[in-house]
This record gives sequence, structure tokens and C-alpha cells, in this order.
Amino acid sequence: SIALISAGRLRALAITSAQRSAQLQAVPTFVESGNREFVTGSWYGVWLPAKTPDAIVARLSAEIMRTVKLPDVRERIIQLGGEPVGDTPGDFDIFQKAEMMRWARVVKESGAKAE
Repeated sequence: SIALISAGRLRALAITSAQRSAQLQAVPTFVESGNREFVTGSWYGVWLPAKTPDAIVARLSAEIMRTVKLPDVRERIIQLGGEPVGDTPGDFDIFQKAEMMRWARVVKESGAKAE
């Protein structure tokens, strides 16, 4: 949608991230627009089998963080509307568990049922 917004073919009213997008600086967040509860976004992660040796986890994590810091990789992620992060395995574990709890609450409160 960034290309459509930039071309003037789509008007963005607000974005769902906690901070303004580097690509859409003029577009406020929902928080800025008064909806403090509406913060969400897409994210990606890498999971490994539970018994993966710590040395392999550490090496893969270091390589992912190194790659995310490469200027061309960072720029491409930003161009696509993302925010390059590259957390440690511990930080990512805390984040993804919090996301699961958050969305489980949303599903429960909505009354949605799997069919």
C-alpha cells in the first residue's frame, strides 16, 4: 500500500504501528489519533527445534542480526514498510509470548470459534 499512498491513489488515515513509518512520515499512528489500544503490525521470526545446541542458536542469531544491520538489507526492509529489529533469542521469546497472550485474549473476548 505504500506505493499507492505515495502515488496519491490511496489516502492513509493512520497506521497501526506504535511509531510513525519512515516511509509515511506524514501519516499519524492510531495512538496519535486517539486510539491507544490499536497498535499492531506484522513481524517475522526464526524458530528452531527445542533441543538445538546453544552454540548453533547463538551463531544463527548473530548471523541474522549481522544481516539485518547490512545497509542494503535495512533499506529494503524499510522500503517495504518494515522496521529492521534483529532481537536476541531471549528478547524474541519474550516478545512472541506476549503477542500470543495478547491475541489469545482478543480471540477469547471476540467469542470467535474455530470451525
